[in-house]
Amino acid sequence: MGTNYYFHIKECLDTDEAYSTLIKSNRTSVLESYVREGFHVGKSSAGWRFIFAKNDEYKNFEELKTFYSENSDIFDLYTEYMDIIIFDEFLEFVEIKQNLQPDSYCELHEDGTVWNDREFS
Repeated sequence: MGTNYYFHIKECLDTDEAYSTLIKSNRTSVLESYVREGFHVGKSSAGWRFIFAKNDEYKNFEELKTFYSENSDIFDLYTEYMDIIIFDEFLEFVEIKQNLQPDSYCELHEDGTVWNDREFS
């Protein structure tokens, strides 16, 4: 059993306001990706490295950090149980988890993070 993490529109914004902000600031690719599939960041399970979900907006850990810094006015990080997570604490948590052995069915990125394009439960 594990916990999935997602970027969701901030609670203080309504959906129309968030979409409008993304359009006005020319972040339409982010909007299209979010509307199409949402942003599943990845999953943490006991004894495993954090497994990142592949998507079109970022391809590695550094790009994930950049994505969040560029879009933190729109998105917050939540667990699947809708608990809000402070992004800096999430980064520390992931870095600790990355010291574990990678799973054989995942792709190990050169930065040491683990990525997977399979369905997460």
